[in-house]
Amino acid sequence: EFSNGLEHLYLHLSIVKKDISYNRVEQINSLVKKITDGISEDENKAQFQKNLHNLFAYSLEKSHGCIIVVQEADKDIDEFFKNGIFFEKPIDLYDEYLNYLKDCSPSNDKVQRHYSITGILSVAINIDGIVMIDSKARLLAYNVFIDNDKTSVDTSVVSGGARKRATHS
Repeated sequence: EFSNGLEHLYLHLSIVKKDISYNRVEQINSLVKKITDGISEDENKAQFQKNLHNLFAYSLEKSHGCIIVVQEADKDIDEFFKNGIFFEKPIDLYDEYLNYLKDCSPSNDKVQRHYSITGILSVAINIDGIVMIDSKARLLAYNVFIDNDKTSVDTSVVSGGARKRATHS
C-alpha cells in the first residue's frame, strides 16, 4: 500500500495470473463465522464476533503474511500439522471474553487478562507458520509448519518460504 495522503495505491505482485479483488471485510467476517460456528447462540456471541473481527482486521493489517487454519472443534488434528507450538490447554477466546464481561472495571485482573489473551492471538498472527484455531474459538497452536513427510504432495519443487509451501500442500 502506498499513500500520498490523498490517495491509496495497492501493489500486488504475483506470478499467478488471477483476479485478486476481494472484499476484506467479507473475508474477515467469513473467517470469524467459521471460528465461532461451534459456539451456541446467546446474547454475547454477536458482540464477540464483532470484537474478534476488529482484532483480526487490526492484526492482519500489521501482519507480514499469515495462514490461519480453522479446525473443526473436538476433532483430532491432522498429522501433518504436528510441527509447532501447541497449547497444553487451548486458550478459549470466547470463555475469556465472557469472563471479561462479568466485571469490566479497569482495575480488575479479568480485564488485564482479556487484553493479554487477545494480545497473544495478535502476536501469534505475526509469527511465522500457521495459526490454528478451532470452531469454538479456541486458540490451539501457532508457529505450526506442515510436515512434508506426512503429506502426499511433493513441495520440493516449490520455491519460497513456509507459507508458499503450506499453500501448495
